[in-house]
Order: sequence, then C-alpha cells, then structure tokens
Amino acid sequence: MKIMKNFISAIFAAMVLIPVLCIGGRIFQYHSENTKLKQVAEIAAEYTVHEPAVSLNSQTELEMESFMDINGLKTENADVVGFVEIPGTIVSYPVMKSEEADYYIRRGFDKKRSIYGSIYMDNACYENGANTVLYGHNMKSGKMFGTLRHYMDAAYREEHKEIRYITDDRIECYDVCAVFLASAADQDLIKNLIPYTKEEMENLQNYIANHQGVFMDEFAWGDRLLTLATCEYTRKDGRLFVIGKLKDTIIRKES
Repeated sequence: MKIMKNFISAIFAAMVLIPVLCIGGRIFQYHSENTKLKQVAEIAAEYTVHEPAVSLNSQTELEMESFMDINGLKTENADVVGFVEIPGTIVSYPVMKSEEADYYIRRGFDKKRSIYGSIYMDNACYENGANTVLYGHNMKSGKMFGTLRHYMDAAYREEHKEIRYITDDRIECYDVCAVFLASAADQDLIKNLIPYTKEEMENLQNYIANHQGVFMDEFAWGDRLLTLATCEYTRKDGRLFVIGKLKDTIIRKES
C-alpha cells in the first residue's frame, strides 16, 4: 500500500512539475528572443545615419532623415537587403534574403534557430519589381509582424498608413492601399502576387476585390508596391496581406 501511495504521489508531482517546467522554459525562451531583438535594434542604431535629405516626389529639401547604412549591416550579416519600418509602431527590422527559400522563417539575424524568425523577402522578388513581398511572424506580443492584424481596422490604417523601406541610398515611402486575407496555398494568388506583366497586376487587383479585400487606393501597372505578409488564423494556411503603394522616395541631399 505504501509503495502504491508513493507511486501515486510521484505521478501527481510529475503532473504538476512538468507543465511548470514547460511554462518556465517557454518564458525563458521568449526572454532570450526579446534580448536578441534588442541587440539587433542596437546594431541597427549603430548603422543609422541622420542626414539632410531631398524628396524626389516634391523636389523639396527636408529636415534630417534617418538613413540606414545597409552595407555596414552586411558586415554583420551578408543576407541583409534592406530595412523596413512603420512609423509609430514597433515594426523596425532588417530585411533578409537568402538563396534558400524561407531560410529565415525560423532563424534570427544571427542565423541561429529562433521562434521569432526574421523579416525576409520572397525569393521570387526581383530588382525594381512591381511588388516587393516581405514575410514575418504574427507574434501575439506584436513583435515582428504581429501588429499587422490591426490593419483590419480603418482608424488604425489611417493612423499608420506609411510604410518605409530603406536601402543603402534611399528611403522609399509607401502608403497602405489595400488589405486582404487569403490562403497561402491559393494558386491564383501565388501566380499574381509578384506581377511580371500588366495582366498579372490587374489579376492581383481583381483577386483582392473578389476576396473581400479593402482598398484605400487603387494601383496599376507601373506602380511600385510593397507587401507585408503574416499568418492569419481564421482559415487554413491563412495569410494577412498589407499592400503599400510608393508615394515618395527620399535621398540624401548630397546625392
């Protein structure tokens, strides 16, 4: 009888202890990930340069703008291709691109395994292409692309309509023009998300309209688009897409 009681006590203790250890391990893991994000932010700050600038759209001089030394960031990780930020939000991250598709889906800036992953560019994107597509995880904390869920709200879209994509020599400013939900496995979307022709661009716009997407502004062939994509959990393989249309390009004044 005593052996049985000890056995039951051990089972009960294990039932209590194992979940506690799992929760504790998860908390430690997220703490470690947040520490790494802070380190990435510190690295980015080291390569941020504040300089007088010029708007190519209005041909006017601007006050100091924050440019990013992408070549400097490449000394930390050669896969960096740009930097994305949404003013007024926590979205402010290096953008990665690897020859291996989805390499950074579960890897951080240091290339080590990470539950946050990194913001990374679709491998099908091409230089000066019609649509640059960036992916990031939808974290409950709002980290990475977790705040994109708020773009389903009209007031939030209006308040945070500008998305900035920074390369070594310029800041591209995009205004959010469309938001929609879709399945990542939908072939009609896959074929047209990164358009190579006018017809594919029109197909993309029609796709959004046919899937209850929200338009703030229309786009057409010849426009430059930037799309942010993250997971969405109301459907199988669901994705949330936030599309911005290029409105202005800012360069250094001496350029």
